[in-house]
Amino acid sequence: MKALLRKIRLALGKMLLDKNVQGQPFPTNPKIIVLQQDGKIGDYIVSSFIFRELKRHNPKMQVDVVCSPKNVNLFEQNPSIDHCFILNRKEHCAYSRMGKQLSHEHYDVLINLPVLLRNRDLWLTRLIHAKNNIGYKKQNYKLFNLNVTQDQLHFSQVYAEAIKLCGVKDINLEYDIPNHSDKKEDIANFIQKNHLADCIAINFFGAAGTRKFTEQNIYRFIEKFKAENKKVLLLTYPEVTPLLKTIAEKYTNAFIYENTENIFDTIALLHYTSLVISPDTSIIHIAAGLNKKIIGFYKLADKENVTHWNPNCKNKTYILNFIENVNEISPDEIKSEWLK
Repeated sequence: MKALLRKIRLALGKMLLDKNVQGQPFPTNPKIIVLQQDGKIGDYIVSSFIFRELKRHNPKMQVDVVCSPKNVNLFEQNPSIDHCFILNRKEHCAYSRMGKQLSHEHYDVLINLPVLLRNRDLWLTRLIHAKNNIGYKKQNYKLFNLNVTQDQLHFSQVYAEAIKLCGVKDINLEYDIPNHSDKKEDIANFIQKNHLADCIAINFFGAAGTRKFTEQNIYRFIEKFKAENKKVLLLTYPEVTPLLKTIAEKYTNAFIYENTENIFDTIALLHYTSLVISPDTSIIHIAAGLNKKIIGFYKLADKENVTHWNPNCKNKTYILNFIENVNEISPDEIKSEWLK
């Protein structure tokens, strides 16, 4: 029923909001706006190269971004982005206000690439009133005059195809992983003190409830690594640090950097690892960008998600699947040779 209602809402939204865009030739130095207001860290990592490649193609073009309060720190540190516009979805009429504000910028190109286009995103795209709108498989929308049409693409390739439509050639898809932690020296000392160079890092918490390991299963995984005589770094964030600290104190092979405050601190830690294990794709994409070995946990039925957001890593990569909840995965499914 929920899926049916969503389908009806989207159909009605398309009927009311979809407006024909004829498209116009790109000027010599175009103004481009990229919509990434969902606040997903993994989406930023996978798309990070496009800002660099757009500027490499034409340093004089203007490249702006719509982002969220959750991920603005990632965009603001990127030297290839000219302006960041923060859209707080919780604020009243946020999409309308943002769309009207950006309509005065007179953008030549708008890039908006979600698989599922929500009505609020359609509304924002229409309000910005760019001369050209690039979408992903939105040929049935009049609003998108340019489209990435290929199936079965990793999302890094989707982004690459989008900027090809902007004239960019010879694209380097290597991710730009930010390295802006203000604790790099302290982290280096932590790693040295505990002899954690080339250790295993594991993240037990994805964004959704079905991707979060229970306390009981966290213990089981640490026991697995103990039996394999492996030190493990427990990746954390402030909300779960007290729990993980309590767990780590019970083991001689488990460690936690208690001062982890943000994604930049996590990235600084990951530089020292050899293998990263995670149910969360943002951590997986960061690990891929750092060319680490990866063990990723993915939902079996969500094949489209795996196609779009698999690790896409040049190093050794292993995928373990679950049906409904990540806690279905047993530590014993991790083979000893994967940890070498």
